[in-house]
Order: sequence, then C-alpha cells, then structure tokens
Amino acid sequence: MKAVEVTNLTKNYGKNTAVNDVSFTIEKGDICGILGPNGSGKTTIIKSICNLIIPDKGVIKLFNKDNYKAIENISAVFEGTRNLYWRLTPRENLRYFAGIRGLGGRKIESRIDELLERFNLSEKRNATKNSHSYDISK
Repeated sequence: MKAVEVTNLTKNYGKNTAVNDVSFTIEKGDICGILGPNGSGKTTIIKSICNLIIPDKGVIKLFNKDNYKAIENISAVFEGTRNLYWRLTPRENLRYFAGIRGLGGRKIESRIDELLERFNLSEKRNATKNSHSYDISK
C-alpha cells in the first residue's frame, strides 16, 4: 500500500522554482529521507506533503487520501539542523521515532543497525552532540 504518493509536484516562489515536477511514492512501512544541498527544495516538498505549503501544481496523497484530508498520518516534521533531539544519540533518535509509531523490540534494534549502516552512521551510532566525532550539520 502506498503511504505517500507525490505526483508532478511544482512550487515556485516568484521567478524561483523551488520544486520542479517531482514525483515519488513511499510504501507503507518504508523509511524515506530526502537529501540534497541547501536550496534544492527538500523543505518545500516536506511542507507540501504536510499541507503547510500549497503547491502550484501536483497531487499529494497519504494512504490514498488527499494530503489535506489525511493529516492524522503525520507524526514529525524535520527541517534544518536542529530537528533531531540533540541530546540523544543517532541510535536513540531512531529508537524514539520508531517508538512513537508503535515499533519496538529486537526487530527494530536490528532495523536501526541497518539504517545506521546504510547512511554511513555506524561509527557515530552512540555519539552525542558534544562528542568530537559527531557533527549534526553534515
């Protein structure tokens, strides 16, 4: 089942195009991150999905409902560099957000390990903001 479906999303701010004809789907149970340099439209995409910004063009559905009718399916919105709980380690942040979605136990611990490995964060899994090896802005 499709949890998020974005089709032909476009958003302009005056003469500047923030998002240009973006389409993607996320299946239920998948975890997705939107990566890109500053100014590439990541925040605009997320805010459009959350119905905080009205796109100029495109369709956004959450669990097959228009996004403005399905806001109960959104539990967290991150933007910028201070959105993770900075006192928690990367492992603790992932465990926390899994928990608020009702996930836990040994299965989620192995999934956290997989995600940390996939995003090259294994060495920093237990690092805190104050440790020398952890820079949340990168």
